[in-house]
Amino acid sequence: VVGLQESRQKREGISQGANYISLASKCTQGGTHGCEIWVASNIAVGSKAGKDVFVAKADVSVMHASPRLLIIRVNTAVSAFYVASVHAPHSKATDDPTPWWQDAACTVAKYTKPSCPLLLCLDANTRSPLMPSEAFGVHGATIQTPFTSAFEDFAISCKVWCPSTFEDYCHDDSAHGTYHWSESEEPVRIDFLAFSGNVQVKRGSVSIVDVDLHVERLDHVPLGCLVWLPLSRNQCAGKRR
Repeated sequence: VVGLQESRQKREGISQGANYISLASKCTQGGTHGCEIWVASNIAVGSKAGKDVFVAKADVSVMHASPRLLIIRVNTAVSAFYVASVHAPHSKATDDPTPWWQDAACTVAKYTKPSCPLLLCLDANTRSPLMPSEAFGVHGATIQTPFTSAFEDFAISCKVWCPSTFEDYCHDDSAHGTYHWSESEEPVRIDFLAFSGNVQVKRGSVSIVDVDLHVERLDHVPLGCLVWLPLSRNQCAGKRR
């Protein structure tokens, strides 16, 4: 699964590529924002009756789509899970992002089921907290930005945790940052992967530095994690949007 932010697609929709099923939310009228989620269709998610099971286009549903938040549901014969791509307002935005975080938490709760695994791919545009909680450790924490607490409340409300903030689950340099805001300064950590408690992390948070983002300056470095999802025949409940 791949989560993208600022993809700027002009249309919302689901499309099938050679190896991925792509789900996109629409950008704003000004042509900014927009999120995408890509689900691999060539990697088996399990097996049934001795045959590998792959995700098909008919297995994915868009639960919610807006320029800053895309939530999808994946239902196969052997597993079911939700994925959300989240792009929070910038911490230096004119408006207070706190209400956005609160609305986002309500939207996630509305379109997901607690018993079903949840994967979040976040450009949080803020830092992790300095004090530990059920959602965050303190590994790699540096400073709190004005809306760190809103981000923390969101994560706790969604019942997810961020592996890169726990030393045992953080690898490479993802603790120190994945966003290069300046050519001369060290990167800062504002991008996170977060998972519900029923997702098993097999290899913790890593920076994927060999992905070419086709930008002319340093920007976001992709963040990755290897997880195992529980195999279940119980499909995720909830209505399509």
